[in-house]
Order: sequence, then C-alpha cells, then structure tokens
Amino acid sequence: MLEKVGGEFQGAATTLIEGGALGGGNNRLCLSPDGKALYVGQTYRGWGRPAEGLKRVTYTGELPFAVQKMSLTKKGFDLTFTKPVNREQALKIGEYQFSHYYYEFSQRYGSPQMGVTPVVVKTVTVSEDGKTVSVDLGEIVPRQIYQLDFAGLKSEDGSAMSHGMLCYTVQRLRE
Repeated sequence: MLEKVGGEFQGAATTLIEGGALGGGNNRLCLSPDGKALYVGQTYRGWGRPAEGLKRVTYTGELPFAVQKMSLTKKGFDLTFTKPVNREQALKIGEYQFSHYYYEFSQRYGSPQMGVTPVVVKTVTVSEDGKTVSVDLGEIVPRQIYQLDFAGLKSEDGSAMSHGMLCYTVQRLRE
C-alpha cells in the first residue's frame, strides 16, 4: 500500500493470505497472463517452513473484508476498507491496537523489534459511506514502523477481517 510522502515512498504491508495456507519460503509472485490467478514461487533455503514448488491462488468471486488502503495523516491514519464497516463497532477505540517500533540497522542479518511502544488511540471517526475510518493517534513519530492489530472488527454485513494486522513504515511526516 505505497504512497509518496515528502517525495519519498512509504506505506503499509499486510498478509495476503493468513493462516499458513501458502506455507513458507514464498519469494516470487506472478499473475497469470489472463490475470485470473496468482502464482507463488516457493523455495526452502534453510529458513521458513520446508516448501518448494509453485502454488496457484485464484479469486473465489467473494469480496473479502480487508483494509484496501492505509494512508498517513498529520496525526494518524486513514483506513479505507473494501466493504462498509460495522459503524457502532468501528467507533470503539479498543478495536484498534497500535504500537510502534524500529529495527536496528547493521551489517548483520535481521534485528529484533527495538523500542516497542504502545500507542494510545485518541479518537476514531467513520466516513458517511462507512468505508473509511480515520484514527487519530495525537502524533506520529518518523522512522518508526506502526503496527495495527485489529481486535475483531467486522463489516456492516457481518464479515470478519481477512487479515488482522497491518504495518506502516513511516519515514516522512505529512506537513
């Protein structure tokens, strides 16, 4: 979910398919020529769960309830959903669990999450069409990864979220 802020690309990422259905070692994605399937190339190189080969993911025709876009605002984030949210539930601050952290830059491979800090949600508003939720965190700290874990938010039609977590890397702030 890339966007350009202050001349630099940044944005959010989430899982495409949760629950381990794809297995591990996923490292290449390619759409079929007709655009109706996603091919996932897998390899086992000593990390992840052992899996090698190719998996095919096809659309069922049913629109999932998911965050389509996560966009940085001056004091938080706008979350645009694929379906209208359950308005009463979406207005509850407890539905959104935020924290922020960073990774240590070094020549070594990997880093633990550093400086993990819970972030208190100040206010939540829902757009008239029910598809955009604006979350005010009071302030945003640059050079942090903001992780959002949902507590169980549902759509207006009762659909559960197809993913439970988003991570947005903030390099630059909105002016």
